[in-house]
Amino acid sequence: MGACLACLLSFFRDRVELFMMLGTWALAVIAFLTFVYQTRQTEKLTRLQLCLEFQKQYDSEYMQDRRGALARSLLDNPETCEIDDGILVFFENLSHFEHRGLLDRDMVWNTFSADVISYWAALKHYVEWVREEMRDPTFFEETERLCKEIAKENKKRGCPETLIGQREEVRRFLKWEARRRKTPDRLPKCRFKLWSALLRFFRG
Repeated sequence: MGACLACLLSFFRDRVELFMMLGTWALAVIAFLTFVYQTRQTEKLTRLQLCLEFQKQYDSEYMQDRRGALARSLLDNPETCEIDDGILVFFENLSHFEHRGLLDRDMVWNTFSADVISYWAALKHYVEWVREEMRDPTFFEETERLCKEIAKENKKRGCPETLIGQREEVRRFLKWEARRRKTPDRLPKCRFKLWSALLRFFRG
């Protein structure tokens, strides 16, 4: 019995450094996995917070004014190019962030899908005009990409075809948007639109 105990003690004594090394590695692996988990949770939370910031900006009084004015202008003349394209610029920034994985995609779809699809359908003629006048097909390409991604997601989720930007649905959407904050006195009266100003600049 004593000889067996001595052999056992000798076995562990000879391998104590190995056990210590294995324990150290195990602790390092656990620490690394914990770090990875916490990092992913932080990134997820950051993506959600950024989505909330975009939503807050989109629903702000200033944007409500712009959205309402734009919708009323398009209802009066669906083919007009004398518009405030700030909504497109907003969607361009939103798509830029989403494309680079900085926003939660499910939340982007849930919050902005109908608006992106409808506004793109209503303003596609304006985008084509800008691209032709500026001779640059990349204008608002991020918004176009996001629109296509949302359309794919709509189809994947079995959404009705009316959400894909059909004319009557777009008009119904614009009527809803047109009711937002009818306060034209709060908007700049002589504000010339971004791309129109650029065109005048390049034309000299």
